[in-house]
Amino acid sequence: MPERDKENSCDCEPIEVYLIVRGNFEGSKTMDNYYPDLKNTGSYVYPERAGEFDTGSRVGVNVQIVGKVKGTPSKCKLSQELFVERENINGDTSRQGKTYDDIKKSGRDATKAPFKQIFNQKISFADPPGYVYGPGTEIDSKRFFTSCVIACDDKRKCCVRWSLEIKVENGRVTKNQVMEEKRWCE
Repeated sequence: MPERDKENSCDCEPIEVYLIVRGNFEGSKTMDNYYPDLKNTGSYVYPERAGEFDTGSRVGVNVQIVGKVKGTPSKCKLSQELFVERENINGDTSRQGKTYDDIKKSGRDATKAPFKQIFNQKISFADPPGYVYGPGTEIDSKRFFTSCVIACDDKRKCCVRWSLEIKVENGRVTKNQVMEEKRWCE
């Protein structure tokens, strides 16, 4: 095969995708690797590990999405869909029942680092979803995320679906729970 054809061929097949919701991120990665512009901004805490957090003014979770692949990991694509099942923020329910392309909405470039990280024949990205809150804030939210690694020819993808439920009552966090719902490849 000519060198130019090798460069353009699809040489990435996802085998499995999984979610890190507790403990250290894989590949010695941290949230700061994925989001250097958010380092020390209060957008997340404990950048070296996954899990729920509450800064006193922001509540959320750090997660790492990891895909095992055959071939060249950098050639695989990433996607993340967000479905807002329930969301009431101080009476505003305008996003409830809607679906979004979460990566597009973020304005991040998912085709390269820092958003897309490669290590040990794996491709990964991270997400710190959450809410800012203060005295008197009321939040009742349950969101579902579907995070996928997709072959460059779109013939195969592996995904993980996960949920995040957050409740803030009168400025006090009463629930902050992340859960992996299911994994599949098709």
